[in-house]
Amino acid sequence: MSRFCLTCITYLEFGILQLLVCRELGGTMFESVLAQQSGAAAPGTALNFLPIVLIIGIFYLLIYRPMRRRQKNLETMVSNLKNGDKVITSGGVHGTVAGVRENTVMLKVADQVKLEVAKSAIASKQMPPKEAG
Repeated sequence: MSRFCLTCITYLEFGILQLLVCRELGGTMFESVLAQQSGAAAPGTALNFLPIVLIIGIFYLLIYRPMRRRQKNLETMVSNLKNGDKVITSGGVHGTVAGVRENTVMLKVADQVKLEVAKSAIASKQMPPKEAG
């Protein structure tokens, strides 16, 4: 018959269960103890990944989704530009759309002054001022 004295069960830095066993006579009891302990360690490792999954979820909800929504709205606005729309470029130039091409827009910024800018440089549409009433 085989006997073991279990000296200690400790968790290492990386969460690995270590059994320190003093073997006196045989090896059969060691395998049964190890088999029992390996099943108990599995739920702990799944819980270790929970904070990472939560951080990724919060990142998605607070940063990625709103950024994607703004990007889609900007793409829709730029694709729907037409002559006469007042726009602001990313450089801060205010102008009125005088012509739309495939990748560029002609902006009228003053009398007899037109600039050709890339569609990607359009930052927003200028809203008409509300009348105080």
